[in-house]
Amino acid sequence: MMSEESQNSHRNYGGSRYSGETKNMLREGFGIYSYPNKFFRYEGEWRKGKKHGHGKLFFGDGGSYEGGFVNGEIEGEGVRKWVDPSRIYRGRFQAGEMSGYGTMSYGDGSVYQGDFICNKREGHGVLTDPIGCRYVGDFYGNCKHGDGKQEYSSGCVYQGSWVRGQRQGHGELSYPDGSLYEGQFRNDLFNGQGSFSDGNGAIYSGMFVNGRPLNQPHRLAVATQPDCNDVIISPGDPVSVSIELLTEDDTVVAEVSNLKVSATAWFKHYAPTENDVTLIGTILDQESDKPIMSHLGYNVVSFPLTYKSIFLQTNSNDSVNVGQSEAAAVEANDQSLAGSQTIIEKQADSSSNNKLEPVTGVTGDVSELQIDAPSGGNLEDSNFPTEISSLPLVSSTIEEGRSEFVDLLLPAPPSGYLPYTLMSIASLRDVEQSATAVSSKKKKSKASTAVSRDPVAPSPPTAQDSPFATPGVYQLRFVLDTPPLSDNVEPIWLVVTVGDNQSQPSTEGLLQ
Repeated sequence: MMSEESQNSHRNYGGSRYSGETKNMLREGFGIYSYPNKFFRYEGEWRKGKKHGHGKLFFGDGGSYEGGFVNGEIEGEGVRKWVDPSRIYRGRFQAGEMSGYGTMSYGDGSVYQGDFICNKREGHGVLTDPIGCRYVGDFYGNCKHGDGKQEYSSGCVYQGSWVRGQRQGHGELSYPDGSLYEGQFRNDLFNGQGSFSDGNGAIYSGMFVNGRPLNQPHRLAVATQPDCNDVIISPGDPVSVSIELLTEDDTVVAEVSNLKVSATAWFKHYAPTENDVTLIGTILDQESDKPIMSHLGYNVVSFPLTYKSIFLQTNSNDSVNVGQSEAAAVEANDQSLAGSQTIIEKQADSSSNNKLEPVTGVTGDVSELQIDAPSGGNLEDSNFPTEISSLPLVSSTIEEGRSEFVDLLLPAPPSGYLPYTLMSIASLRDVEQSATAVSSKKKKSKASTAVSRDPVAPSPPTAQDSPFATPGVYQLRFVLDTPPLSDNVEPIWLVVTVGDNQSQPSTEGLLQ
């Protein structure tokens, strides 16, 4: 009679080969089975002729599976390895496929921990990649799908809705600089109603299309001076300016608010000549207010600018006449400029050595002119020259696409300010050149003292005790912080001509 159990049985089944335990002519216990197609080979436990229990299945391409088997199928906990040794799955299997909770390491260094269904990421999980991105949320069909949070290697973080691997629906995207977008997404981009605030607090709230604002900020404009014509004022008169933020088709970008715009004043820069070097020596090397190119095609340097109310507060102990009604202006500015942090230092200096003498007419060689140093006589030990660029900026805020600068004032520059000194020297040179030209034309033996001033430069100081800018041409420059999600908007310039009190009418409030 033949035994029911057999050890180390070797049987061939249509090209297959089995070596192991059997019972009742069936594979039972531990055994090794080689399949007919030579691609598969199994080592492990058997029951009633089927793989059952713990076993290891080898593949012809070098991959393998080790783990649970139930009635011939891969089932339960197991480890699946591929030819690429970095690609490994550890977790639950069902009917031969990755299903349930598991951890998958991919060849590119990515790692997924979470739910699987039929070999695909599906359910809730965490996906990280080798560059530092991390997603925590829902998956469907191997894609991010549903609600999830994505942390990017750049430091950005997205929390919201996903559809087939793309941000879609409502979500929030934050940036490492503090910027934040909250609103609708489509095809991974801002699309629909949303709000974007930058790191400085500026906000664009409105419609977005393909990642950009529907009303894209394009340029600044002076609302009351669209052609940037000259504004003519008398010394000490304030100027009020309305600024608008426009699209390319000149529509006001009303969606923008809390956006800072700064104002600065400038006047024409005179490069020193060789003769000037002999006049002011080594202080030329100390010039720190660097010129920039203006919209009129020549270099300009900084000039002080402040609000009328702050100027009055700073000079409260002096006898200053600004405009026609100081009390009313102070009261109005206290209301309109509440919270302003702009500070202007007192311009007056009691030392007469720091002041340029009035120019009443010049004859002879300008190179012989002597300019005194500040009190003490030592240029290196003094505060000469004073830096305009070190003064705080005058600023305002754009709300709903518009900003107001109320009662801007051009005070006198700090005593001994080097670019102003150079301008004065150049003006004296103009006097001499003009006198020579007139003399030659009229064939007179005596040089004329007629004055010819540069039409685009302030005139030389003629009243040093005045706290205001002398007559001449100045430029106001309005610079915008970068608008949310916009290319840089170029600064806008406004020409302000300060006329002579005796010949020019007061135009206070011209731009109001």
